[in-house]
Amino acid sequence: MKKFFLSNLIIAALVVSAVFTSCKKKGNGGNDDNDGDEPQKGTYVYVAGTERNAQNVLVAKVWINGEATELSDGTKGTVAVNVFVHGDDVYVTGYEQITNEDGGIIGRIPKFWKNGVLQNLSDEHGTPMYFNSVFVDGGNVYVAGSAGTADEYFAILWKNGVAKKLINTSNLNKNDIAYSVYETNGDVYIACWRGLWKNEEIISDIGDFCIFVENNDWYTFGGINCRKNGTVVHEINESAYTEREMYSLYVSGGNVYLTRGKTNSGGRYVATIWKNGESQELSDGSTDAYATSVYVHGDDVYVAGHDRNPATVMLWTNGIPVAITDGTRNAGAYSVFVVER
Repeated sequence: MKKFFLSNLIIAALVVSAVFTSCKKKGNGGNDDNDGDEPQKGTYVYVAGTERNAQNVLVAKVWINGEATELSDGTKGTVAVNVFVHGDDVYVTGYEQITNEDGGIIGRIPKFWKNGVLQNLSDEHGTPMYFNSVFVDGGNVYVAGSAGTADEYFAILWKNGVAKKLINTSNLNKNDIAYSVYETNGDVYIACWRGLWKNEEIISDIGDFCIFVENNDWYTFGGINCRKNGTVVHEINESAYTEREMYSLYVSGGNVYLTRGKTNSGGRYVATIWKNGESQELSDGSTDAYATSVYVHGDDVYVAGHDRNPATVMLWTNGIPVAITDGTRNAGAYSVFVVER
């Protein structure tokens, strides 16, 4: 297990302080020293998730350097699961919970926001069921998810709102879900339940939850295996039952960073990140805690997640924790994205 030395802790603490003090915004992007519309220069950390309101309803939120922006109106339980920032635009995918008369959750309605405004995506191939991931490049907006019915549903890639059905003809079971999308040099990679796509072709019949591309090498992660160009390079055996939203993958300079569930000997979930297969625990294991998303910006590694007692949105920067919410209301985080302005 990787451990930080004291010098690393001091440096990381200074980084966290810089992110959450000198770069803070208020109102429409101004601050005490800058009343104009231009944001301050510095590092901006976006965290997507949810927090209960005073009526105990989940509200989808994006925290920008610790300050919350609400995406839903607080009347129905809503969760933000993925955030992507391109230029001045902030894209978020998520869902609204469908409940029965007793308040039990029986389904979800996918949601997609651009700058806080709900966007409509095509229902050409059936009712949209999931909007799992968003990627923006070259003026194109890609959303990975699924559409159809409970009996027959398809992996779908929406490009600029237009739906394309992805069918792996080598698999007789057509039911499929697209979990992650990545575009580079005009090539679009999509990780699905039943295989991996590059543009119009299946390049692997192995399904995964995450996809990342660096220097024309494609990396995927799902289950316990991280693969590079289809070959397993890291096997995460020290893990536990993991929901899909807890999987994350980032590659920087050939270094592979992963998140997923891990439990200690006492059965507690421990927020953990793996770098090149070596684990680093971010929480002390006294309460359940989860690392759900990782992003590398320069020399800094950002991990978003949440603690369970109390349920608090957390951000770890180079291993140093900062609580984004105060723990008075249940909250969780599922995605982090970092930009320099």
